[in-house]
Amino acid sequence: MKIIFSRKGFDSSYGGSPSPILEDDTIVSLPIPASDCSREYSIRYRDLRPQGVDLGKLINDLAVKTSNGKVSSKDLAHFDPDICDNAYSPREPGWRGLFGQCLAAQGHLRNQGVGIGDLLLFYGLYQRVKKVNGNYVYDKSSRPIHLIWGWMQIGDIVDVAKEQASKQIKYPWASYHPHYHFQKQPANNTLYVANESLSIEGLGVNKIKGYGVFEHYREELQLTDPDYDKTSYWRLPEWMYQENKLSCPLTYNANRGWKLENGYARLKSYTRGQEFVYSSRTSKDLIDWLSELLR
Repeated sequence: MKIIFSRKGFDSSYGGSPSPILEDDTIVSLPIPASDCSREYSIRYRDLRPQGVDLGKLINDLAVKTSNGKVSSKDLAHFDPDICDNAYSPREPGWRGLFGQCLAAQGHLRNQGVGIGDLLLFYGLYQRVKKVNGNYVYDKSSRPIHLIWGWMQIGDIVDVAKEQASKQIKYPWASYHPHYHFQKQPANNTLYVANESLSIEGLGVNKIKGYGVFEHYREELQLTDPDYDKTSYWRLPEWMYQENKLSCPLTYNANRGWKLENGYARLKSYTRGQEFVYSSRTSKDLIDWLSELLR
């Protein structure tokens, strides 16, 4: 089985504005702006309410920025991945989690043989926020961190470019997704559709959905090493090092300061790229780690 650490949401590439961790530890991922979608696409930040949180207010209060300027609640959101049941309504019958990818990042997933049954772990840049006079502000006493915020097991893979050329859509309920609304169609535009429930041998979580978000901050979700100042220094489970002592098993990270220290695998992670693929046998250590994440 392959595990893909997939970077999604606002980060340093989009003005340095992290997604927020609220005062009650609720994790909220801020999707990037939809700057490349056609006029038919209509999902705006103010339309999204993951876990009941008004994303439009968060965007406005935090003065989130990109290289093109400040983002507002009325701007279009590139709502991807869509893995939170209550983030958007109405949901059409048959809906399940979705994730789209294209261009070089999709080429990397294809070249690594990512397919049905593999598990995506979405992570992003986060920082704590607080309310001051009723408005959200970043808590300057807290540091930005990389944090795993959601998961999705791949249940099907759709070639969107072929679908749109043939005008035959396998999942009509998915037609709202931004990867169906690019102004210019990427040749390898791909949509990943989630399993309805997790199916991983030995995991013992038969009733857990094949997609979802981690609702609250927990230490085991944090990738950034608390012993280092920079977000790109990661602390991973010891067993990852034991499986490959010579170099980091994550793609793009083979020669990135991989070491075993104080019971953890430590890594200076690659600061670019969207998809880091980890290929492993299904070991007890892997299953125990996933069980702890998904508990």
